[in-house]
Amino acid sequence: MKIKKVSVVSICILCMVLTLCACGKSESSTNSTNTTGNVSKPALNIGICVGEGDEYYNEILQGFDAGVSDYFTDYNVILNTVTADEAYTTDMICSNFIAANSPLIFTIGENSLQSARNQTNTIPIVSAALMDYERALGLPENKDWDGLTKTNVTGVSSAPIMSDVLSLMIEATPQLTSVGILYCPNDPDSSCQNKPLEKYLDQAGIPWKEYEFYSPEISNDAAKEITEFACQESSVLFIPAKSS
Repeated sequence: MKIKKVSVVSICILCMVLTLCACGKSESSTNSTNTTGNVSKPALNIGICVGEGDEYYNEILQGFDAGVSDYFTDYNVILNTVTADEAYTTDMICSNFIAANSPLIFTIGENSLQSARNQTNTIPIVSAALMDYERALGLPENKDWDGLTKTNVTGVSSAPIMSDVLSLMIEATPQLTSVGILYCPNDPDSSCQNKPLEKYLDQAGIPWKEYEFYSPEISNDAAKEITEFACQESSVLFIPAKSS
């Protein structure tokens, strides 16, 4: 299965395809479709494992729920959404979904994906809120990776498309002479964005320089000093996005 860099809402289409082909402790269990007239529709239970996250995770859930309502018109879809916490881990959540023979597991966040993947290689897994699938799945590093996981995992990468980032830099900065990359080396999401951007900058002949700070070890004053120095040396400052 292949990782896509598309909008969050589009993940529902991936889920639809996988589920139709494949055919706990819940925070919520909702029906996204209902029976029509006196004809009962077959039930389709989808397990949703949500890692501990923020408002971004809620937006993904809203997009997924909307997609289910639009596309699964022939099924009575039941979304079993469970959010992990210290007492109820992603491992426990995914284990319960597997025991219940869920036809598909939708994971949000890296821990959720790893918990699902470590426990099943047959149930389709669709993932979101993740940038570096190679690292998360333990795949061999490949600079020419085509996005195929060769497993039961597919999903949407939240990594920015770096060619678009560079185009925006050039459009917004007529005198683009250098790019400063301010990042945290102990954040793997930072590194996976820097490499492709630096490749595009080299191809465009634009000088770049990395400025490192280690979070949370660095003080606010030290981080401010590094940022100010980077701004003085660069015409544009790039700060990697978070996956969540």
